[in-house]
Amino acid sequence: MSYGDMVRKLYPKEPIDKPSALDAVHALKPITMIGSSYFPWLDSTEAETQNTVNGEYRHTILHAARPVPKELVPEWIRIKGYRRPRKWPDGLAQAMPDFFSLTQYCYCVSHEARELLDQLAPNTIEYIEVLVETPPEMQCSSAYYFINVLPQARQLDWGMADVWKWKPNQVLQMLSENSRNVVFKPMAAGDPAIWHELSLDNDRHQSDQRMVLLRGTVWNELIERFPFQLTQQCLTDPRVS
Repeated sequence: MSYGDMVRKLYPKEPIDKPSALDAVHALKPITMIGSSYFPWLDSTEAETQNTVNGEYRHTILHAARPVPKELVPEWIRIKGYRRPRKWPDGLAQAMPDFFSLTQYCYCVSHEARELLDQLAPNTIEYIEVLVETPPEMQCSSAYYFINVLPQARQLDWGMADVWKWKPNQVLQMLSENSRNVVFKPMAAGDPAIWHELSLDNDRHQSDQRMVLLRGTVWNELIERFPFQLTQQCLTDPRVS
């Protein structure tokens, strides 16, 4: 049984993921975070990691689109099972998700998800294998990987971005996963299909560079193959999509 089949059995009224226009832009955000979820809630523990390497935090390295030292990635994760729902349906097998978060913007994927990502966006993601231990009866992948999306780009039309008030009498334009009605440039040859958006300047135009963005070409394939696993965070202005 796949994770999507399991979720459909647990939540038969959950709406199906919606495909997007090929030029649409989504924030990559797995529904399942280790230790929390509004879907089945994984009960787990993970190996401790260093906070910094050579004085640099993991997020700093992610922002710079550089390979991440293994010391900043958990060596192992132990899955005990699903803590929610508490009353698991009789006869329903448990399955691991193919996408899950360790912390905000720190993601892991299954071997199957890696294969598809490599087809859709080849040579753009660094993979660091993480040992994921699961109960014998839980269906899981042969391997799991921490992912580090390397491309950076300036695709946002800041002139039409949401305005977010930062301090009294000061206005800052900022892109976050909660932004709406944001206009991105049409995708052109050579543009990455999955990337980190670069800020335009440090004063009035900022993006959360930890956030991974992806085009509808990638989103549509991922939700078809791995339904109920990614949050529908579409940032693009629907008039443009």
